Amino acid sequence: MKKLIFITALLFLFTNLTFSQVTKQRNHRSESRIERLEKLKLIESLDLDEEKTLIFFARRTAHRKSMKNLQDQAENKMFEIEKILISEKVNEAEVKKLIDEYSILEKNIFNERIRFITSLNDIFSAEQIAKLMIFERKFKQEIKDVIIRDRQRRKN
Repeated sequence: MKKLIFITALLFLFTNLTFSQVTKQRNHRSESRIERLEKLKLIESLDLDEEKTLIFFARRTAHRKSMKNLQDQAENKMFEIEKILISEKVNEAEVKKLIDEYSILEKNIFNERIRFITSLNDIFSAEQIAKLMIFERKFKQEIKDVIIRDRQRRKN
């Protein structure tokens, strides 16, 4: 009987691990496809040569890593604020301090974005930088629209 329970538990654990890995791989593949599509469209839109492409994507990768770090910090700060507000006793000074820290993080996110755009002056013309800014906004909107349409289609 103990062996049967042990085997059942192992089978259950193995099934859960396998299912979660498959789900993660699917999500990763989708993100990877989107990133590849974005890169191809961006190279085409900006008419980049190989050298500029390499420099740009190296900077962009570093920028995105920095942005993700800052956004994660801001998200964690927001969770801290939410946790305090849910608690029975709200300490006004502590909430104010967390709001100030969150505001600083949001300002840092904004400054990082400006720093990145400014750093492109040595490889791109002003026109290419403007095209990049427009491209990024439009591409994000297109992805959102596709996700919304997909969700609506699945509901129906």
